[in-house]
Amino acid sequence: MIWIFYLLFALAQIVSNNRNSAIGGFGLLVMTPSLIATALLVSPEAFSASTPLFWVITALLFGYCGEWVLKLNDSAVPSMFILHTIAYICYSKAIWMQLDTMVSWWLPIVVIAVAVIVILLLLPILDKVLLPVIVMGIMMLQLLSVSAQVWLSEPSLQHVFAMSSSVLFILAGLFFAISKNPHVAHKRGYSRLTMTCYSCAQLGMVVSVV
Repeated sequence: MIWIFYLLFALAQIVSNNRNSAIGGFGLLVMTPSLIATALLVSPEAFSASTPLFWVITALLFGYCGEWVLKLNDSAVPSMFILHTIAYICYSKAIWMQLDTMVSWWLPIVVIAVAVIVILLLLPILDKVLLPVIVMGIMMLQLLSVSAQVWLSEPSLQHVFAMSSSVLFILAGLFFAISKNPHVAHKRGYSRLTMTCYSCAQLGMVVSVV
């Protein structure tokens, strides 16, 4: 039942970003805390740090703070990166807790190799935010690696959601970095893609653990 509310939250974020409407902005302001409170009330396991849901909720809180730090001060990109990096660490903790087998190291190697190629291709665009992108990118890449590992060891729809969310987080990060380049055209379009990917990724992570 909770994931339905998170779907509404994701849609509110997309509407807020695309339409810049008061309704969408209000939904973004109040829905995340409300939904986190709902999850805590209906899922007793959410209070236990030994459950993935606890860490996903914690990640949502840090991500929510990161979004609003940037909305209140558009120049506070470093603070936003730090908060989102902590959020990805929490998401990673939730996924690592579900891994019952040994890590296959070929998977992280392949993921990192592909990421290096992508960064080299986008190097001129990522110029001013390259270091934050690399730091946060490392966290997102290991999140993708471990979520793929969990899916390979135990294929299920929930693990597909987690792995898909990891990909969407990476896309959101890339779109955001591109949108911060002053020489890139269609910045609003990249901003919309960022919020859409990020909202859907949040939704997928919640669905993967409830």
